[in-house]
Amino acid sequence: MDKFLHELIVPRKLMLGGWISEGFVTAYPRGSATEDDRSAVEKWLKAEFADAVVRVSELKDAWYVQG
Repeated sequence: MDKFLHELIVPRKLMLGGWISEGFVTAYPRGSATEDDRSAVEKWLKAEFADAVVRVSELKDAWYVQG
């Protein structure tokens, strides 16, 4: 987790909530994660956990979740 935070989350000015099996990444302190951020998270996770199934969803609005 520390490696993920130090190599990807903090340098991109993002924040992470959740736990080992799932989480939510958003911009910090304000704003939205971009498609580039989403792609970078997916690439990093797949490289670090090559033997695991990694799923990264499409971008979602964390403030206005619809039903």
